[in-house]
Amino acid sequence: PRVLAEEWATNEFGAQAATNVAEMLMLSPECVRKCIYIEAYARDHQDWNPGLNLMRDDIIRGVVLKKLYDGSKESLPAVFAEKEQAVALAVQMRSIFENSRPDILAARGERAYQESLSSLIYLESLTRVMEHYVIGMFSYYQWQESHDPAAAVKATEELQAWKEAWNSYQAEVPKLYDAASLYRSQNTQSADSAKGAMADLCENAMQDLAAANTGHPVTQPSQ
Repeated sequence: PRVLAEEWATNEFGAQAATNVAEMLMLSPECVRKCIYIEAYARDHQDWNPGLNLMRDDIIRGVVLKKLYDGSKESLPAVFAEKEQAVALAVQMRSIFENSRPDILAARGERAYQESLSSLIYLESLTRVMEHYVIGMFSYYQWQESHDPAAAVKATEELQAWKEAWNSYQAEVPKLYDAASLYRSQNTQSADSAKGAMADLCENAMQDLAAANTGHPVTQPSQ
C-alpha cells in the first residue's frame, strides 16, 4: 500500500511531495475507522453491520446510538480515546500536507493544493463533530444510568462542544474551495426524519441536563 500511495502521490502532487503525501495517506484508513465505527461494539457484536449505519451516505443518525452505547459501555475510556484519536489523526494529516505546500505548488499549482486541503479541513471538522457527539451522548447515557454528577458535567461540556463543532461544520465547510456536500442530521433519506437524529438527540440531552441542574423537569423526554 505504501508503494502504491507514493506512486499515486507522485502523479498527483509531484515527486518532491510524494513521500509526505504518502505518509499522510497511510494515516487515512485509521482516521476514518476511528471516526465512523466504535471498536468496542464492533469487536463484541460480530454481524454484517458493526457500525449500525451511524454514518452512512451523507447522513449522521441518532436512533442507533443508544444501542451502540449499550454494547460498549464497559469500555467507555477506550471509546472516548478512539474518537479523540480520530481528531488527532485528522490534524496530523492536515499538518503533513500543509508542510508539503511549497513542493506541491511548484509541481502542480495552487488549485491542486487547495482542492486536497479542503478535503482535509472537511475531514478534521467532521471528526470533531463525531468526537463530541459520541462522547457527549455516551456520557449522557452514563449519567442517566448512574446519576453520577461527574458524568453530567462531562456530558454537558461535550455536548456544548458538539454544538459549536456542528455549527462550525455547517457554516465553514461550504466556504472551502470545491468542498464536498455536507453530512446531514437525519435518520433516513427523507427530509422530515430529523426526530431522533443526531441534532435532536443532542438538543434534548442538553435540555435534560440543564433541567436537572436547575431542578426543573423537562417537558419533552430525552431520546
